[in-house]
Amino acid sequence: MAKGYTNEGTKWEFVHSFWLVFTWVPFGFLSWFAFIYIAARTKQGKWLFAGIGYAAAVLLAAFTARTFLFDLAMKALLIVWIISIIHAFKTRAEYLVRLEAVYRIKRSNMNDLREELIHEQAPHGPTGTSKVTLTKK
Repeated sequence: MAKGYTNEGTKWEFVHSFWLVFTWVPFGFLSWFAFIYIAARTKQGKWLFAGIGYAAAVLLAAFTARTFLFDLAMKALLIVWIISIIHAFKTRAEYLVRLEAVYRIKRSNMNDLREELIHEQAPHGPTGTSKVTLTKK
């Protein structure tokens, strides 16, 4: 079995690589979405800027329709589409490692919160047992 980029395993990596599909949409019409998505998941500005750049290429082609620049814009869009696919595959490993770190931090924070709640709920220690003496009046 192939070794993945993370400790989560290849199945986890495959599931979290679904965003790559958006780069395969013809002419790169959704490549921008793929990069904005991974930027949002990992809080990486470089991928946000890439997504904005890919969106600009799509918008340029859309707004130059029925003008003399349309042919040039469509050729540029084809080139940008190919670049975005290559960029996505080169980015995948770093994205998966960063996403794993994000998940690890969230799990750690959740475990800390669970421990805190256990200690809050337990009147006499973390076991949650307390001695209660009932007296008859």
